[in-house]
Formats: sequence, C-alpha cells, structure tokens
Amino acid sequence: MKKKNNAKNKKIMPKKPQGKGFYKILITVLPICVLTLALLAFFRNSDYFRIAEIEMIDSESGAGISAGDLLKMYKGRNIFEVDINMLASRIKTENPFIKYAIVKRVLPNRLEISVVERIPVALVKAREDYPVDADGMVLPSEVGDKQLIAISGVHSWAIPEAGRKIVDRNLRTALALVKLFKEKSITDVRSIDTSDRRNAIFQLKNGVEIKIGNEDFDPRLDMLKATLSRKGLDFENIRYIDLRFKDVVIKPR
Repeated sequence: MKKKNNAKNKKIMPKKPQGKGFYKILITVLPICVLTLALLAFFRNSDYFRIAEIEMIDSESGAGISAGDLLKMYKGRNIFEVDINMLASRIKTENPFIKYAIVKRVLPNRLEISVVERIPVALVKAREDYPVDADGMVLPSEVGDKQLIAISGVHSWAIPEAGRKIVDRNLRTALALVKLFKEKSITDVRSIDTSDRRNAIFQLKNGVEIKIGNEDFDPRLDMLKATLSRKGLDFENIRYIDLRFKDVVIKPR
C-alpha cells in the first residue's frame, strides 16, 4: 500500500519544450552574423576602399620603383583584397638593389611602400672595379665611391652583372672584416687582401700593413685598437703589425 501511495504522491513535472535553447542561440547569433556579412559586403564593394594612391616613403631614390607604375596596376582594386606581403615580395624580387620592402594599408584607400636599399660597403678590385654591399651583392658602378675599402683576392673570371650576389670565400672573409671595422669604429682602413686564405692582410690609410690571419678577428681587432692608441707610436717607421700571435708583433721598417 505504501508503494502505491508514494507513486500517487509524486509530482508530475511538465516537459520542457524541445528546441527552446536552440532558438535563443539563433536569436542571439543571427543578428551578429547578418551584421558581419553586411560589413564584409560594405568593405568589399564600397568605392570608399578602392585604392586611389600609392606613396613611396623612407627612400631617397626608391631604388628605381615607380609609384605611378604600381598605381596603374592596383588603382581601383579593393584595399583589403591586395596581398601586401606578396606585393612586398614582388617589389624585392624585381628590384635586386632593395634589401627589404614593406607595404602598409593606410585606410581608406592608400598604400604606403617603404624600402631599405642596399648600400655599398666595399669596392672589389678586378679588371673593372665594382661595388658590393654587405651581403656580396654587386651594385651599379655609379654608386661606387673611391673612398670605399678596396678588396682584392676575390676569384672572379668575369665582371659580374649588377644585381648578382657573389659567392666567394675570400669575399666573405673580407666582408666579415668590413663589418667588424664598422662595429668597432675602425675608420682608417684603406684596403683588404684575402689572396692568402691563411692570412688576411689589410692596410691602414697611413700605409701600415696589418696581418690578422684567418680566425679570431674580433679579439685581434681589439688588440689592434689598443696598440694603435699607444702614445708615441711612430707609424712612419712601422713596416707591419702582426696580430696572429698572443702578443702583438710590430715590425719596424
């Protein structure tokens, strides 16, 4: 009897209507989706975001890039549909004298292009001298300067064309020295000779020859700076300075 009474006393709960939670979500999300699609359509189709201007910035010469020519190709295109990374890569590929290129969107309808041009750091001595940048890229002869450090000992059977990168061990050694000269503010170097791979030699503007070997350039240049700073050093009577040993060797004339 108790079991029957318990069954009668149980409350019968009303069933929840099926799908009510789904409708709540739909009512919440649908307006957001509609608004998002409307905004996307606006950004994609509105004339407000069609490219009308391309500007070159942070470059004196633009490395031969014509903003006008680029505008002819991209004018009227939607600014959001332009792949700016691909455009930067294209600019760099088509202009080997550019080291880096960056393209930015400036809303509503302008692209800004900034480039870092390759700068000559040395002059390779050959049948016809040619300037190179820090990566060994050959630059147009007109950007060369007689004040650049002259490099000899580079194996080159023919005069390379501008825009070609020279792959040569001796040149890499010389450019490594050029880089360290800049970092250590050694500004009085006239030339570098890497003909002997075991012993790179460079000459100061005062005519003193420096033998530095083929390794440990960084500490050896520190030794050189300390040596050159000595008071009373008679450069006119120095034939060469040898940095290849534990102690600096100064050879008199």
